[in-house]
This record gives sequence, structure tokens and C-alpha cells, in this order.
Amino acid sequence: MKKTGQQLMRAMAALLVFAIVFVNGGILHAAELTLTVSQTVEQNLAAFSVKGAASGSTQVSILIMEKQTRSIVYMDQAAAAGGEVRFSTLLPKGSYTGYVSASGTAKALLQDFSIEKEERITGFKALKAVTVAKGARAALPGSVIAVFDSGANREIGVQWQDVPGTETPGEFTLSGVVNGTAEKAALKLIVSGTTPTPTPTATPTATPTATPTATPTATPTATPTPTPTATATPTPTATATPTATPTATPTATPTATPTSTPTSTESEEESSSSPAATPAPTPVPTITPSATSSAPASIKVGATLDGTVAKAEIAATAISGAFSKVTADSKGVKTVEIIIGPVAGANTYEPSLPASVFANGSANQVIKLSTPVGTVELPGNLIKPEQEGGNTSVSILIGGISKSALKEPALQEAAGDRPVLELGLKADGKTVALDSKGAGIRVSLPYKPSLEEQKNPELLVIQYADGAGNIQKIPNTKYDAKSGLVTFTTALPGQFVLSYEVRTFTDSGKFSWADHAIGVLASRGIIEGTSGSEFSPAENITRADFLVLLVRTLGLTAEFTGNFSDTTPSDYYYEALGVAKKLGISEGADGNVFRPEIGECHQQAERRRGACSIP
Repeated sequence: MKKTGQQLMRAMAALLVFAIVFVNGGILHAAELTLTVSQTVEQNLAAFSVKGAASGSTQVSILIMEKQTRSIVYMDQAAAAGGEVRFSTLLPKGSYTGYVSASGTAKALLQDFSIEKEERITGFKALKAVTVAKGARAALPGSVIAVFDSGANREIGVQWQDVPGTETPGEFTLSGVVNGTAEKAALKLIVSGTTPTPTPTATPTATPTATPTATPTATPTATPTPTPTATATPTPTATATPTATPTATPTATPTATPTSTPTSTESEEESSSSPAATPAPTPVPTITPSATSSAPASIKVGATLDGTVAKAEIAATAISGAFSKVTADSKGVKTVEIIIGPVAGANTYEPSLPASVFANGSANQVIKLSTPVGTVELPGNLIKPEQEGGNTSVSILIGGISKSALKEPALQEAAGDRPVLELGLKADGKTVALDSKGAGIRVSLPYKPSLEEQKNPELLVIQYADGAGNIQKIPNTKYDAKSGLVTFTTALPGQFVLSYEVRTFTDSGKFSWADHAIGVLASRGIIEGTSGSEFSPAENITRADFLVLLVRTLGLTAEFTGNFSDTTPSDYYYEALGVAKKLGISEGADGNVFRPEIGECHQQAERRRGACSIP
């Protein structure tokens, strides 16, 4: 498919990044599906039938790589029809591996296969002209019958380029690239101007009736209902718990702690009014047994209300004790969760940690702070040693604020009725500025998407205003339908809103196989059009632009001191190339040279037809 010439089209670059990161990398999480793949190889034609995807809008992707070098040789995407999608491509002699995937699935691996012998295409069987009424959508064939030098006739997928709109009647000759080759097939498209009637009839009847009825009814009903319910539920819980706390505390601290610790706020208030208030320091002993007797990885603490801020202090001994009992995960990371229960009247939670927690700067120790507003995960290397030195405590503010409290009007508009969050970081009460190239804070927010958002959850993205007041998007935003959480990672405390934006381009529909991917990447601020309304999908992408696209999508950051010799700090791609070199994503094209302005795949295509990887 698409990587058949010596260049990589912008449309293909968008689809490649979308499939690797969004479909296969886990940013999309929908209902689980199971895919099965059957494949056949005849001469150098490989054909695949993928079953198990939901029909309709579910996009199924396929990616084939050269087995030894892992170079991508073929990639495509198509909507499931009747639960099945078919792909076919010609491949050069060699050994191959790969996988297929759809949103909401784990990828299904292809069986490794080899191409032992190649055939040459001598021509194509003529295609019947496609006739379509003016204004209607043309249904173009997805394959052609190729004639080979061996005398065999085989069906191969085709991608039609520069498909015209059907607003103007006439006859058009389309050119289609045959998958895995540089060959092109031709197709005549006839747009008839004699039947304009279908357009007016369909538009008034279907559109006005459906829109008013469905949209207003579903959206308002769904949104308000969950919100009050969720807020109200924790409050009764807090009221009911005090009964358990006084009773349990004198008798058996370890037993009562796991059950009722979240309400330690009320316990402390009651203690202060009586001589038996000596247990005022009890929060410290109460925290430690909690981690020991229930879950070694969690500590439950109470908070004290100060205005609208619920403040809590966590002792160093409790944290170190919990870490000593935690087993590292498969990546060698130990995580301790600190749970702060709901406090009536609080809209912001401010847990305070000893600064010594960040003294060793280890990224393998993570503190997860869970509050009713949201959850943040702080890596041990969040604060640099020079920032930590001399400070005794580090506190983070996690607040749910109203839309009217947003400083930027553009953020107010983007927020709609969705959550608005404010994050702050302090050391001994003074604001700490994080290094944007350093470790980030992972944030999770509970959210229930509207009916429209559930159809395309990948369009949910967090936005914020940078120091200059410019609105930025966080591409790593992810919605998980199972947990009901929106997560993102940021190194910049501030105000954040959850937005939902649909971006379209007038010319991306000509490449229907990449249209959805282009729209998603544009909506997330990962890729831009060549103008406000056009994307120019057929234009070739340079090596620099492709790497910028990858680095931006993955949200990669790194400190680097050196870069490729043919880049300068004034180049818009300088930062991305430096990060890619530091992380080992790219070693350059020739020694310390990157050749940023050369079309991606240009040199490699000369060595191997259709192969492409980042050197």
C-alpha cells in the first residue's frame, strides 16, 4: 500500500502514527473485541481476512514488517463490513511478520511468512465505470484484478488518489496505486447531473427530524444525572463513619483502621473537645498500621479543612515503611498509594509530603495521591536535588474549580460542561516550577462521556494555557472506559480542562483510509494542516516532520546537550531531533548527519521497494 514510491505521504504518516500509538499503543480503550486472522501467500501476493470487529465505524489496521530489520513494508486501515475486513498486497522476496488490530482490541499477531519467488504485473483487467448521481457519495472498488507474467490473475487492493467531489457533473479518470507496487490502475468515474432530486428529498426529511429529537433529549439527561449522584454519595459515607471510629479506636486500632480510616478528620475533631484528646497525634500511628495490616502499598489518612482546602500531612516513617513492604512491578517500579477521604466543604485537597521522599531522585519510586477530586502520581525524580535541598516539605494542590475561575476565555469555551482541574506544587509553602523536560505528574480524573463522546473517545483531550497565555493540548490524554478515568501526564502545574473537538479538512476525504486518523491527530494538536481548511494528504513528508510527529504524539521529553550536525537551535524540529537522538529513536542517516529535509523513506526505498523505517 501507501509506501510504494520513494516518499511517505502526509496521509500515510498520519495513519502510521495513529495506528502505532492510538490503536495499538493503548490510548484508545473501548469495548473489548477478539480478532481472528486467516492469511494466504501465493507467489508474492499476501492476502489477509480479519474477522471479529464490530461492523460499521470500527477501523481495522494491519501492519507488516520485514522480520529481521523490523522495517515497515505495508500498512493499511479499513472499516469493518459485516464483521470482516480483507487486505492484500504484493511483497518482495523476504521474511515477514506483523499484526492486525482494531480500537478496543489487543493486537492479533500474523503468522510469520516468507516470499520465495516474485511475479511481475503485466497489466490489469479493465474496471467497469462507476456512475454516481450529483452530490451523492461514490462507492469505489477496493481492489483490482492484476495479470502476472506467469499467466495468473489475482485480486490486489488498490488506493484511489485525488478523488474529485461529486458536486460537478462530468467524467473523471481516477488513478489508483496498487498495494505493494509502483503500478497504477485506472477507473472512470461518471457524475450524472440529471438527478438532482435525491439531494433535496433526503436532506429535509432526515436531518431536521433526527437532530432536534435525539440530541437535546439524550445529552442533557445523561450529563446532569451522574454528577449530583456521584457528589452526594461520598457525603453520607463520611457522616456514617464517625460512629465506627470512636468505638473502634480504643479497642483495636489495627482492625478499625482499614475500615474507617478515611474519616479520621471527624475523629480528630471529636478528640480535641475532650481530655481524651491526647490521641491527637494518633493520625501517625493510625497511618502506619493501615499500610501494614491491609494493603502494604496503601496508606489512608484524614484531612483537616482550612477554608475550602482539605490539608493532610503524611509522616516520613509511614512512607518509608510502606515502600519497604512494596513489591516492585515488572518494570522495577515501587508504588505507594496515599488515600485521602472526602471532607465536607472542600474543593481542593493539599497533601503534604516530607521533602526527603524526593532526596534520592529515583524514578523507580512513585507516590500515588488519591483524592475525591482526582489522582496524581509523583515519581521520585519529580523535583531536582537543588530544588529539594533545604526544604522540609513538598505539597501538591489538587482542586476542582468552576469554569468561571479559568483565566483564559478560550479555555472556558473549550471546557463546556466537562471537568476543570487546577494543580499546584509547593516546597515549604512556596510555588515550585518544574522542568518541562524532566519527570512529569500523571493525573487521573473520573469522567463519564456523553453519548456523542462515547463514539469517538479519542477526541477527548486535555487543554491548558502556557506561561504566555497560548492554549496548548496534551496529546497523551487517554480515556479508559473500564475505569471511567481520563489520564494525562504534565510537568507544568496550572489550570487544565477536558475538551472534545472534531477537526476536519476539505481534502482529507480523498484518502478515506486515513481520514479518521488525520482528524484525530489534528484534534489533539499533534499534526497541523497546510492551511486552515486543507491538509494536503498527498504531499510528501520530510524526515524531520515525521520525527516531530512521533515525538509530539508520544509526549517524549529528554535533556540533551548534543544534536545532529545539520540542525541548528533555530530549526523548528531541533528539539524533537535532540530528544530522538538522546533516547536512541534515531541514529541519523550517515554518522552524525540527519538530513532533515529529505523525504522519509527516500533512501531506503532505493534499497528495498516499499520498505520504510526510521534509521
